[in-house]
Amino acid sequence: MALAPYEADRELARLRRMPYGTARTAATESLTDRLDAEGPRDYLAAGLLDLVEAYVFTDQDDRALVAFARLLRLWDEDASLFDPTDTANLFWEYKWVATSLSDYPQISAEQAEAFLAEMERRFVVAGKPTSCVAKSRFAWLGDTGNPQAEEARQAWRRAGFDEFDDCTACRTGNQMGYLVYQGRFAEAVEIAGGREGSCNREPHHTLVYLALAQAELGHPRAASEALAEARASIGDNHTASSDTVGAWFEALCRIGRLSDALALFRGDYARFLPVHGTPQSQLRMLTHIVAGLAAHADADDAPTGLTQVGEPTVGEFRAWAHEQAAGLAAQFDERNGNSFCSDLLARALTVTRLDGPPAEVTPEVVAPEVAASAVAAPTGPESGTPVASAAAGVEPDDAVGYQTAAESDEAAGQLADAGLNYAEAAHLREDTDRAEAHRLYALAVPRLVAGGARPGLVGDVLRAWAPVAADVLDTEAVENHLVALIEDLDQRLATEPSDDLAQAEAVRLQALRCEVTDVLARTIASTPPSQRRPGRSGAEAIGFASHAGEGFARLGLTYDAAHAFWLAGRLQQEARDLESAIWSLESAYEGFRAAAKTDAAAEAAGDLIEALRASGQDQRAAEIARTL
Repeated sequence: MALAPYEADRELARLRRMPYGTARTAATESLTDRLDAEGPRDYLAAGLLDLVEAYVFTDQDDRALVAFARLLRLWDEDASLFDPTDTANLFWEYKWVATSLSDYPQISAEQAEAFLAEMERRFVVAGKPTSCVAKSRFAWLGDTGNPQAEEARQAWRRAGFDEFDDCTACRTGNQMGYLVYQGRFAEAVEIAGGREGSCNREPHHTLVYLALAQAELGHPRAASEALAEARASIGDNHTASSDTVGAWFEALCRIGRLSDALALFRGDYARFLPVHGTPQSQLRMLTHIVAGLAAHADADDAPTGLTQVGEPTVGEFRAWAHEQAAGLAAQFDERNGNSFCSDLLARALTVTRLDGPPAEVTPEVVAPEVAASAVAAPTGPESGTPVASAAAGVEPDDAVGYQTAAESDEAAGQLADAGLNYAEAAHLREDTDRAEAHRLYALAVPRLVAGGARPGLVGDVLRAWAPVAADVLDTEAVENHLVALIEDLDQRLATEPSDDLAQAEAVRLQALRCEVTDVLARTIASTPPSQRRPGRSGAEAIGFASHAGEGFARLGLTYDAAHAFWLAGRLQQEARDLESAIWSLESAYEGFRAAAKTDAAAEAAGDLIEALRASGQDQRAAEIARTL
């Protein structure tokens, strides 16, 4: 039965509020198919436009091309089906599809030129300005290494910008990669200096390539500052691309931060290995990886902890990336009629770093993707609080001051205060020196325990320490302390509560036990198998995560339970236990929905849909998509 117009409006609006990912894409596909089959047909254009957007921002440009072709056929059949907003979006999205032409080596130069000529014809016939056509032609020529690319860039700039061109921030970003790949680093720095505005990809993209340019010019401090700004620019709606993540990886390596670079692929960007994105974005990412690792040839025997590609050493990872990149480069060079891509790859092998001596392997950022959002337990009103910087008489950003205070406290026999100050010092070092933060946390916890600190404070510090320990591939100590805290909590909970106050305290301790169990599960899961202590396994992590989820659920902590079940489901997916994964992920999805956490619910639904499809339950996956 056809949707009523108000229902179609409502469903499209709901989907537009979802984060990009499997769930949003599947739900948009489902709604578009329904609009096509049942109506109202006046909303089909809007549905297809949203589908193109969903594909573009999940690096499925090949599918975007197909959906956009459907749009053009619909426009040619009956343009009256496009209201003014649909019409504006049709011409706005045209450039997205046009700039993806270079991403696939099977699209020939002749086909691309024909597409661009047809694009220009349609804009002229419709009376639309054509700046974005000039931009799309520049993108094709620049990406294919054509010597006419610079002339096309200047033609685009001379044409002026109109309402169908990219946003202000993207106009800068679109030139950054081109200038860096052309070796015009000073010009890239100059262009980046005029950046303004932001969107779901900018200014992160611009800042990462600015860091690369500064590194090439021999300015490590400027490169580091650009990377810090790039990291700070990541918002809730950020959409990463493989080439930008690769450039980020190389820039970190170029200034001696190999471990920070590797942590990207062990953390939030783990899904980018071994294959993610379009062929061209894969090639660029791989080329950047080769360059970054070539700058650390003296660390070839160091572990990477990258389980997605078999836990290679640094040297093995570089060899793997080079082999993958060489195959893709050959395909693109054949299409382009030059050696542009192979030349960039050959140059990558000659890259050096700016710091001189080898950098110690000490990752910077986040815990592995498999650990569901973070190694630490989720924070929020139901989850306790992070370590606070509140020691009296110490400046909030003075890590050395906290360390000095800790040493004084310890000398005076005030172990709990010493432990807290060590923890504060560690917290302030997390973004600049993960290895030092790890060392300081390792000093903090034993002193807190010996000084009789309350279990909740010890739990808070362990929650902060766990992702740092995972990043430096040294989780044994934090695991031991987590287990000890669980045992301590069990002893406290063994006594029957004598009154209402004691009962309330018991509930609080039960919640804390669930939180600590959840952190233990995430810590084990985020430790590569080769680095795990004897007896630790993925199965044990699944067990702890499931136990934590069940405990949170009994306490009515729905949001925390959903996070724990989400972790269990992802680990079960990795272990190919799809039946269990589906149960856990469905529990996570329903939990997030009950807690009104719509973005988390959508991400969990995406994992659930993938698990259902992998198990052959396509119909059920489609039903989940429809519920979104």
